[in-house]
Amino acid sequence: MKEGNYTCTHYYWDEMDREYTIEGTWNFERNYPDMPNQWHLEELEIIKQERNAPDICIDPKSDVWLHIERGGVDEERIKEVYYYG
Repeated sequence: MKEGNYTCTHYYWDEMDREYTIEGTWNFERNYPDMPNQWHLEELEIIKQERNAPDICIDPKSDVWLHIERGGVDEERIKEVYYYG
């Protein structure tokens, strides 16, 4: 995998069991052979939420952000970010 930005779909359920579909933008950093590669969460965006579900805070250091960051990247669902210009 090459270094750069990738998106990954994540799912989150609130205390009332309402589902939120969230897209995370992650940065992949290749490390030295004796150190593990690293993923850094850079941004979250709510893509879908149940009708009448309240908006949730997805700011860095929020409970949702920390939950997704701890869960990490699902390498089967990631997509490379392409920049057009």
